[in-house]
Amino acid sequence: MTKYLRSIITITLFLLTQIACQKVENSTQLKEAKWHLGSKQNYIEPIENIELPDGYQLSFIAHVARHGSRFMSGPNEDIALFNLMNDAEQKKQLTEEGKKLLEQVKELTMLQFGRYGRLTQIGRKEHYDMAQRLYQLDSNFFKSSDKLIGNATYKLRTQNSRGSFIRGLTAVSGKNSWEINDFQKGNDPLLRFHKITPKYKAYKDSALWLNQINDIVNSDQYRTMASNILPRYFNEAFLEQFESGEAFYLDGENEVAISSRMDIVLALFECFKISFGIPENQRPDFMIFTHEQTELLAKVGDIETFYAKGPGYPKRNVSYSNSIGLLMDLTNQLKLASEQKLDYQGYFNFAHAETTLPLLVYLNLNEVNRKTNNFSTLDWSSSDYAMMATNLTWMLLEKKEKQYIQIRFNEIPATLPIKGNDDNVYALEDYLEYVESLVKPYAISDTDYETIVSQF
Repeated sequence: MTKYLRSIITITLFLLTQIACQKVENSTQLKEAKWHLGSKQNYIEPIENIELPDGYQLSFIAHVARHGSRFMSGPNEDIALFNLMNDAEQKKQLTEEGKKLLEQVKELTMLQFGRYGRLTQIGRKEHYDMAQRLYQLDSNFFKSSDKLIGNATYKLRTQNSRGSFIRGLTAVSGKNSWEINDFQKGNDPLLRFHKITPKYKAYKDSALWLNQINDIVNSDQYRTMASNILPRYFNEAFLEQFESGEAFYLDGENEVAISSRMDIVLALFECFKISFGIPENQRPDFMIFTHEQTELLAKVGDIETFYAKGPGYPKRNVSYSNSIGLLMDLTNQLKLASEQKLDYQGYFNFAHAETTLPLLVYLNLNEVNRKTNNFSTLDWSSSDYAMMATNLTWMLLEKKEKQYIQIRFNEIPATLPIKGNDDNVYALEDYLEYVESLVKPYAISDTDYETIVSQF
């Protein structure tokens, strides 16, 4: 059976290479907040652009953002689902609705072929528009800036997000004064610290949260959902092969991706989620689930996000403390800028959810750092804290010769657990003391970030 399934993959990829004509993406910004899409949620821009507080002068900006909406990171659930449905079709085990769904799956694999991990047009527009909204907050600041720093990881989707941001800003400011830096693979202690921190890697590999995921997936709610969904597309005789535990289907990387009925539902959900990152006039119609079903299905990804790179377990901070190097770097940038020791006015970084969420949690912005041993006791969604193009922006402000900080999460002023005013503006010295209190337990004082993160 394995040889047979691998041959299907080979044929699939061969067919995809023959595709000479692709649909042209448009630049329509979509908002699909009514669906529960977890970390695949397209960026939701604020209803209005919140102005800088009255009387404050912007003097420096630091910014960390996740890349924009993208295609699947690799040939995974889409290929596995195609292999499954193609096998069912050959065995005449698809219903009429199943035959239609197979065409949608084919369309998705065609759209993604050669684009895995890349930004969609929506993803590029997310950062382009974000830059223009930032410009509108203080156009004079950007017009007078001599230099801006733009860092990205080695991943093309972060570099393209930065490129879209720069194009958006240049289009309105008329200036392009950027210094570009790309970090190397395996040597990126600031933006991809999750890949080089040993204690964190051991924690993630342990996957202590899998029991909670398995409890949900094997619950009566999930079984009922599978029983309601799958018969619309497959004959029961085909689904019965999974009862023995011997049937399985591989993804495009020859990994087992589907070996149960619930795996089929979860693969369908992954295709459903990723399709929303594709412009509406181009994406396949995966209207398989109800809103309530997506809320239930999203909990699988929410649990993993919460424990793998979010608040995590009580009395533990391993899921986010490895962002300490980046936090120290950003804080040092703000401190040097406040002392007028920098020759640039902006420090922009484009990375991943594994970068932005730990930083958000470490600072406890908007009281996000709520821990639990039992995820079901929390109302917590990764779409709120780790959507595509999620961003944090530090604004160094001046007023009456005093300096202040305002941090914006997804462009909205955020709260810190220290004393501030009604505009969520905090004295710079209070912010620096707060960060020092977070760092002090580790007795770290240098700026060798590679050495620093090796302790986590």
